[in-house]
Amino acid sequence: MLENMTSVKNINADFHRGLRKLGFADGDIFLDDALFLVNTQPNNLPDIAALFHIYSAKEFGATAVYLRKQMNGSYKPQVYLYDKTQTRFANRSEGELADIQKKLWTSGEVPLACIFYDTHVSILDCTRHVSVDNDELKPDYLIQALNFAGKAHKLYNEQFAVKIKSGIFWEEKENRSRFKFQNSAYDVLINNIRHVEKELAKELKNVSKEIIAKIIVQSILIKYLEERIDSKGNRLLSDKYFKKYDSAQTFGDVLRKRKLVELLEDLNDKNRGFNGNVFEWKDNEKEELKKLDLSIVADLLASDRRSLSSSQREIQLPDWRYFEFRYIPVELISRLYEEFLGANKKKEGLYYTPAHLAKLLVDECLPLKSYNEVNLSDYKILDPACGSGIFLVLIFKRLVQIWKLQNNLEAPSIGILKSLLQNIYGVDKEGQAIRLASFSLCLALCDELKPMQIINELKFDDLRKDNLIEHDFFTCEKIKDKKFDLVIGNPPFVRGSVSSSWIANSKKIKTPQGQIALKFLAESFPALKDKGLACLIIKASGLLYNSTSKDYKKALFENYDVVQILDFTALQDSYSLWDKSKTYKDEKKRDKGARVAAASIFIRNEKPDFTKNILHVTFRRTKAVKERITFEIDAYDLHYVNRRMAIENEFVWKNNLLGGGRIKTLVEKIRNLPTLQEILKENSCIAGEGYIVGKKGKLSPDFIYNIQTLPTKAISENGIDYSALMDMDRNVKFVKVGSEKLFTAPNVILWENIGANKLPIFYNEKSFSFKAKLIGIASANNNCALLKKIAKSFDLFYSFYKFYMYVCSSQLLLNRNTAVLKQDFMQLPFVLKDGDKDLFSAYDEKIISDVNIFMQDFVRIGENSKAVKPIKQENFQNILTNYGIEFSKVLNLMYETSERKFRLSHVLTLKNSLIAAVFKYGGENSEAVFSNNLSELNMEALTENKISSALSVNRIVKLYPQKDTVVFVKPNQHRYWLSLTAYRDADSCFADFADSGF
Repeated sequence: MLENMTSVKNINADFHRGLRKLGFADGDIFLDDALFLVNTQPNNLPDIAALFHIYSAKEFGATAVYLRKQMNGSYKPQVYLYDKTQTRFANRSEGELADIQKKLWTSGEVPLACIFYDTHVSILDCTRHVSVDNDELKPDYLIQALNFAGKAHKLYNEQFAVKIKSGIFWEEKENRSRFKFQNSAYDVLINNIRHVEKELAKELKNVSKEIIAKIIVQSILIKYLEERIDSKGNRLLSDKYFKKYDSAQTFGDVLRKRKLVELLEDLNDKNRGFNGNVFEWKDNEKEELKKLDLSIVADLLASDRRSLSSSQREIQLPDWRYFEFRYIPVELISRLYEEFLGANKKKEGLYYTPAHLAKLLVDECLPLKSYNEVNLSDYKILDPACGSGIFLVLIFKRLVQIWKLQNNLEAPSIGILKSLLQNIYGVDKEGQAIRLASFSLCLALCDELKPMQIINELKFDDLRKDNLIEHDFFTCEKIKDKKFDLVIGNPPFVRGSVSSSWIANSKKIKTPQGQIALKFLAESFPALKDKGLACLIIKASGLLYNSTSKDYKKALFENYDVVQILDFTALQDSYSLWDKSKTYKDEKKRDKGARVAAASIFIRNEKPDFTKNILHVTFRRTKAVKERITFEIDAYDLHYVNRRMAIENEFVWKNNLLGGGRIKTLVEKIRNLPTLQEILKENSCIAGEGYIVGKKGKLSPDFIYNIQTLPTKAISENGIDYSALMDMDRNVKFVKVGSEKLFTAPNVILWENIGANKLPIFYNEKSFSFKAKLIGIASANNNCALLKKIAKSFDLFYSFYKFYMYVCSSQLLLNRNTAVLKQDFMQLPFVLKDGDKDLFSAYDEKIISDVNIFMQDFVRIGENSKAVKPIKQENFQNILTNYGIEFSKVLNLMYETSERKFRLSHVLTLKNSLIAAVFKYGGENSEAVFSNNLSELNMEALTENKISSALSVNRIVKLYPQKDTVVFVKPNQHRYWLSLTAYRDADSCFADFADSGF
C-alpha cells in the first residue's frame, strides 16, 4: 500500500529541494493531498482510484505521481516525478529520458514528467513523441535544465504545482500553442497507418483497399503482441510462433519469408491461438495473400530504421521508433479496426467513442469509491451498440479493479478473470465489430496476466456464443430475458431512421425526429434491473434542444429517475470531443473531425423523486479539454434543474449552456410579451421565406418573372444593395414559391443571420423576389406604419433579440453558428408598445451584454474566445470594480442597513495567475484597494498556501476567512469576472448565509 506525501522523511534532500522549487512542497511539509510516493505505505487517499494511478506510476519507474481532481471527485495523473538525484553525472543520458518519454507518450498516462537531478530539474513534454537526431532518440523538453540555484523561471517556479492542479498551466500564453492532441500517440499512429496504406496501394496495385487495410491493421496488432515482454525478457510471440517459420526472429522476418498466412492461421486457431477470430481470413483472401511479396510491409512497419537493408525500395517510411508498442492501450488498438475496417461512419451515423470520453462515463457509472457496493458475481453490463468494444474493455478493467479492492489487492486468477468477462454483454449489427470486441476483451484479459501465463496457461473462451451477439439490439432474443445493472454505450446518431414509437405507461410516444439513439435509450429500460442505470451518449440537439421532443422528455422525466446529464455541446467543434473522420475526402475537412453536439444521459430504472433536481453539467472548450489533458469544469458549469422545469421549460438547457444563473429568470420575465408571430397574425400580416430553385422544380408563376430578384449576397447588416437586382430567367423552375404578397412592397426584409452589430432587417419600398435564406413580412392592408415599427423595433432592441435567440434558439450555436431560422424570428417575444421600453432593468442589460459579447463566443470558439483571455491591464480595474459593484448590489438588496452593507474591499493579483476579490460587510465606504500582496489584508487565515490547497476541480475558491468577510479567488480570465458571474456568486453566498441563519 502507498501513502500521500505529508512529510519529507522518506526522500533525500536534493529531491526535496527540487520539489520545493516547483511548488510541490513548502518547507518540510507537503501541503498537497494529490502528490504520492510509489514506495511507501498509503494513508488518507483522497480517492481509492488513486491507488491504481500510483501502481501505474510505479510500473513506469516513477518515484512519485501528482494527481489532479476531476469533476466526479476522481483523480487523473498529471505529472510523473523521477528522483535521479543519486545518479552520477557520468551515468546520466538523454537516451534514458527519451525512453521515459517514449513509454509515457505511447501510453498516454501523463502529459508531463519531471526528472530531478541534484542540481536541476528537466521537464519532459509527454504529449509529444521523442525526436530523432543522427539516428539517436532525443527527448522533447519543456525545460531542459531548471537550476535550483538560478533565477526563478516565469512558468516553472514555486507556482508550477498550483497551476497544474487548477488547470491554469495549460492556458498560460506561452503554453497555449504547444500542447496539441494532434501530437498524441493515437493521432500519430493513425497518420502513420494512413501513410502506410497509401504506399501499399502504390506497390500492390491490384489488391483491394479492404485487403490492404486488413493487412496493415492486423500487422499492427501482431506488433503489439510481439512486444509484450515479461520481467525476464520473454516475448509473447517469438518463441511460440515466429521461430517455426524458417527460424524467423521477428514479425518482420515472418513477412519477408512470406509466412504471414501460416502465422494468421496459428493465431486464429481455437486450440493453439488467440481464438476470437479477429485473425480470421477467408480462403480466397488467404490464397491472395500467399501470392503477395509483403516485405514492403515489413519495411514500412519497421520500428528500427537501422535494421533496414541498403537495398530498400525508394519509399517514404514513417518512423515507428516513436512508439513503444507494448504500452499502447488496448482501447486504442481496438479503435484501429473502427477507423480502418469499420462501417461507413457518415452513412451509418456512427461517431466512435474516443477513449477519454468512454473513461469519463465509466468513472461516473462505476466509481471505485463504491467498490464495496458491487456484487461481482451478479453484476451484468450491456452495451447495445458495442462497436469494437471500447466500453466493454473499460468496464472489464474496472471490474478487475473492483475485484482487487474487494480482495486485498491480490492478482485475480485466469478463472476469475474469465468469470468477470461472462458478465459483460455486447450487441452490434456488424459482424466485424463483434469479432473485434471479442479480441479486444481477450487483449484486456492478457493485460492482467504475465506473458508466460498467456503462453502456457491461457485458452480463450469464445465470447460470441452468448456474450457478444451479432444482431439488431431491438430484436435480439438472446438478451430478451436478461436484466442488467448497467446499460452503457454510444448508439448511432442517425436521424429519421426510426418510425416506431416508445410505449411509456401505456402511452405511445413518438421518437423525436426519428433519432435512433433515443430509440436505443427508450428500449434500454426494459433491459435494466430495478434501480439499474442506463448511460447512453445521445445527440444533444435531438433531446435537450429540440422543440419537438416535449412529449418524449415528459415521458422520460416523469417515469424514470434522470440523475444527471453531461452536456458536451460546446465541444462539438475543432476536434474537441470526437476523433477525426475517415469519411472526408478533403484532408482539411477531415482534420476538423466530426461535428455533432452530444450529451450523455444517466437514468435509473425507478420512479423519480421530484424533490431532487437533475444535474446538468455543461462542459466548456478550454485548452485542457480540447487537447484531452483532462475533462475540467468549474462551479459555473454545474446547473441544477427542477424536474418539473425539465418537462415544461424547453429553453432551460440552452439557458444553462449560455451561462445559467439569472438568464432563466430574464427569459421567463420577457416571455409574457406577445411573439412576433402573434403580432403579425393579430395585425393581418404574413411572413414567409423566399423561393427555392431545384432540378425537380415544376412551379412557374407569372408574377415571379415580372419582378427582379435580389441575390442573397446583396443584403447585409449595412443594408440592401438595390443595384444588384437582376431579371429572372424565365427558364428557371421552382420547387417552392411564396405568396406574391411577400415580394410586393411595402414589406420588411429579413436575412436569416444574427449579424455582428445589428440584425440585417429593413423596411423596403421596392418590389423584388428573393431566395429562401431571406424572409419577407407583408401587411394584408399595406399598413406601412406597422411595418416600419417592426423594422424599428428590430433596430432599437437588437441586443435583446440577439440575446434571446442565443439562449432559446434550437439551431443557433448548435447546428449553426450565425445563421438563424424563420421560426427563431417568429418566436421572439416582441417589443412593440412604447410602454415596453423600460422592460429591462440594469441587471437585465448586464446579462444581455455578457451573453452577447462573451458567453456565445465562448460556446462557439471556446479556448480562443475573449471569455478565457486574461483581462488587459488597462481594463483590469474597471472590470473588477464592476464585478464588485454588481456582486454587492445583489447582496445589499437583502442585507444593507443604514449602518452596514457589502462592498469590494481589496483586489489582489496573485503570483499564480489568480485574482482574489475580498468583500467586507461593514460601515466603511472607501474604494477598493488594488495590490499584489496578501499581507496587506492582515488575515492569518488567508495565505497563498491556504488558497493553493483549496484549489481543486473548480479552480474557484470561495472563502469566509473571518467574520463579515467573503473572498473569491479565481483565474484571471474575463468569464470569471462578468456581471453574469457576479450575480451567480452573490446568489451562492446568499444560499450559504441562509443555511447558516444569517
